[in-house]
Amino acid sequence: MANYAIFSDFVESGSPIHIGIIYEMVMSDIIKKYFINNQHLCKYIYGLDENTCAIPRDGAVEEHLFEYRNKMQSLLDVLAPHNTITVKTYSSEHIAAVKDAYMLLKEHHDLYVGEYRGDYDPLTGSFISQRIRKKNPVETITHSETAVFFDTTKYSDAIITALNVIHVFPESRKIELRNSIREGLKDFCITRNSNVQGILCDGSRLYSWFDALIGYIQPTDLHFANDKTTNIHVCGPTTLLPHLINYPGLLEALDQPLPKDILFHGYFQTKFNTTFDSILKTDSADYLRLYLFYKKNPFNNSTFTEDEYVAFKRLVHNKFAPLKKYFAQPVVKLSKEEYVTHVVQYDNAMNHYRLDKAVDEIFNISKQLRVLAHSNNWDNSYKTTLFNALDYMLTPFVTDQKNSITMLMTGSTL
Repeated sequence: MANYAIFSDFVESGSPIHIGIIYEMVMSDIIKKYFINNQHLCKYIYGLDENTCAIPRDGAVEEHLFEYRNKMQSLLDVLAPHNTITVKTYSSEHIAAVKDAYMLLKEHHDLYVGEYRGDYDPLTGSFISQRIRKKNPVETITHSETAVFFDTTKYSDAIITALNVIHVFPESRKIELRNSIREGLKDFCITRNSNVQGILCDGSRLYSWFDALIGYIQPTDLHFANDKTTNIHVCGPTTLLPHLINYPGLLEALDQPLPKDILFHGYFQTKFNTTFDSILKTDSADYLRLYLFYKKNPFNNSTFTEDEYVAFKRLVHNKFAPLKKYFAQPVVKLSKEEYVTHVVQYDNAMNHYRLDKAVDEIFNISKQLRVLAHSNNWDNSYKTTLFNALDYMLTPFVTDQKNSITMLMTGSTL
């Protein structure tokens, strides 16, 4: 038995609830449930960044924070309802941990004062990255200020070693990053004094990415006190630099272990007329959890459409509903050793985070069951074996912990 902590990117309060947020929640939760299904201890750790928030500056900041916090918690309750921990970046415990990390870095002479220059938006009181400006053009001014930097170059050897140790999915992301740093590493600016928000520490406002990266370190010891915890991160495709350069550098400086795996999903487009909030109010979350990985490699760019989603729901009914009449009585639960030959390819896919191939195997097993059910050589023991294999495969992908296959076949959740 091992301990695992699955992290998704911290969500900036007030940001639109887009497909990337939902995808990372679902993917993290599926991986978590797969580990639990294999007798490991595992938690999904989600964070909501309230120290640098994309919310209106209209004097009702706390009201907006509370509303957004409840909205995201409702989403978590539907998409990832079990064994999920929320890092509260506004909590005194989190703020103290971030400040302690800052002061430890300062004590070790890992910080220095320099000049930061960037595009500043006076209306929101924050620096705007080029990526954000491309998506939401705003008028900015070029602004420079005195800032605190983490001496990333001091840990360049440790970072290069980390890139060889951490399993990065897909491998092309690691190659992409290595190509971009051939001219040398850039030090990490960890303060934004002109920002109106951010944790105030040692006379400076801390940058939200520093806050978030320290947040990845802080919660694991709180919830797994008995043994070493293995960290796995599920990230967006635009976060290579913070996760593969800044994060390993900070971990080395703070004498913390490296994560085992870092997963970067692809770029996504959506063509839905209906909001995800509305879909999750009318449909089971299990439809969406399976659809996101049906014939779609998590590490490739993908487009999700409403027509495709509706067609997928029909497919699920066509493939699984006919099976329910063959399982009117509860089926005997077997140990995994008794049906393992049927899940080898599934386990291999899950261990490489190819959730799309795992979903393919779910449909393959359901096809075997349908063929067997219609044949004259119906073998009750073999039926039981396949049933248990299908139940094992489905469990991580659906929200019900206890009886995934029965719920699926009877349509109680789907």
